[in-house]
Amino acid sequence: MSDDPVVAGARWRAIAHTDHTIAALDSLTLLYDRRSGQTHLLAPPLPELLHALAAGPASADEVMARLATMFDLGAADAAAAMIGERLCELAAMGLVERL
Repeated sequence: MSDDPVVAGARWRAIAHTDHTIAALDSLTLLYDRRSGQTHLLAPPLPELLHALAAGPASADEVMARLATMFDLGAADAAAAMIGERLCELAAMGLVERL
């Protein structure tokens, strides 16, 4: 898990799907957030993290477990740290929120 104690114990929730429109663009994803009026260009694994959170609020470890059913994430410590960092990026964009 992340070394940041705030991130380590955090639970995350994605914004409602009704608040955004998603379109695939080759290996990238365009996401238009109706609430902010901003369009975000997302590279993997950000769309996958949003998809994992669509199942409901989760900690970074729970998100990792959801993704591990679909992808080989490699070493758990490295994957957990990366997921925590990416969740913080999504939060800075206003696409997920820390509970």
